[in-house]
Amino acid sequence: RDTATGKGLTLSQLSDGTRAQLLLAARIGYVQDVERGVTVPLFFDESLTAADPARFAAVGNAVLDLIAADGRQVFYLTCDPADIAAWQQLLAARAQAPAPVSDLAAVRNIAAAAPLERLRIVAPPPVPAPAPGEDPAAYAVRLGDVPPLDPRAPAAAAHLFHLLRDDLPLLQRLLANDVVRMGQVDALATPLLAAGVLAPAQRGELRARVQALAAFSEAWRIGRGRPVPPGALTNESGASSTKLPEIEDLLASPAIAGDAARLVAALERREVPHLRQDTKAEIADWLVGEGYLDRRPVLAADAVRERVLQAAAADLRAGRLTLAALDGLLAAWWLAAGE
Repeated sequence: RDTATGKGLTLSQLSDGTRAQLLLAARIGYVQDVERGVTVPLFFDESLTAADPARFAAVGNAVLDLIAADGRQVFYLTCDPADIAAWQQLLAARAQAPAPVSDLAAVRNIAAAAPLERLRIVAPPPVPAPAPGEDPAAYAVRLGDVPPLDPRAPAAAAHLFHLLRDDLPLLQRLLANDVVRMGQVDALATPLLAAGVLAPAQRGELRARVQALAAFSEAWRIGRGRPVPPGALTNESGASSTKLPEIEDLLASPAIAGDAARLVAALERREVPHLRQDTKAEIADWLVGEGYLDRRPVLAADAVRERVLQAAAADLRAGRLTLAALDGLLAAWWLAAGE
């Protein structure tokens, strides 16, 4: 579930790392359910290669706890020597013996991978501290890896910069602890609070800001359909196979640039000749059904602000948010959304 809104999320709405972690847990749970008293070995095929260090450690320690609980055999297959080093580091941190490693290249008498003793784990560069009075946008540039705000994505998935641009010291402390999104704040709340990285009031304020961003995003999306990606239009959209290439070319043109509303208007202007009126209507209906076209009028900034204020009313009354902070965030979110 979305930690900000409580709404259920599909697998496709989860980040790659969260989705992989969830599916891995589900598969292990399934194995345990069907074993019927016989403990079977588990094979992980590069399951953590794309994980960040914090997620690798969390999943790896859970697997090691599983081994400790029932003596289960676990095989981890990888072509990345860094994975081997990461596993050995986890075992060393638990004062356990290193895991045995079989190099298939050596077994097959072909070119071997780099020996473990030559591996060097490079620590990520430290998160820079903000300068006094530094402009938030300039600090984001110095951070270097702040993704743009996407009002179509779940609010809890937003980078914390978009929630804490007015509290850069807190942002820096969280990023220095590999905490980038609100879901991680909630998952790691206990150690973050214990270490003094985050105060209880700050956690409550962060939750309030995520709720406000969710309300802003929901209001902003009214009247704004999703961009139509190349190749999305098919015969199921109502376009005939003979006209589909012309419509796709029009959709990709600089004047349309994937905008469904502009495409429908261009079709009405007969920019694709000899297209039947009922076909145009069928294409428009398909675009609505797929979420590419929203026929509702776009809300003005005042109307969006009113909706956000309604959603944040309880937090404003409780002091978890101030009106000045909320208006500052709204202005930044509008700019980030390209308005």
